[in-house]
Amino acid sequence: PPVPADIAALRAIDELERSGLAARGEVKEHFYVLSSILRTYIEARFGIAAPDMTSEEFLEATAASSVLPERHRVSLREFMRIADLAKYARFRPATHEIGSTLESARRFVLETPSIPAPAPANDGADERVMATAR
Repeated sequence: PPVPADIAALRAIDELERSGLAARGEVKEHFYVLSSILRTYIEARFGIAAPDMTSEEFLEATAASSVLPERHRVSLREFMRIADLAKYARFRPATHEIGSTLESARRFVLETPSIPAPAPANDGADERVMATAR
């Protein structure tokens, strides 16, 4: 059976932490991977095509969606601010900030499985499948 999105994300976060990218000074790569993990999780869990969007588009999409509570949108906004600075502006977060962003990502994943996912769009495919089965 497929691995639930939250379990896959938590495993990936743990693997990133164990990889030691940030400890080896590969901070930019660390944040690319961590950002990708969260974006993939959000796409799988909430149906927002986060991996295909810029950070600004992604944050606008989450703000426009009622699927995430305000506190989670704020958390994502702060995470994306730090990640983008590290990825694109040569910002070198302190060790405690790197650990804090890992914990923030982990907390986001742990807190969001209980939020109801949006219902998938029904384009009539269910009815066509049932009609074919009859």
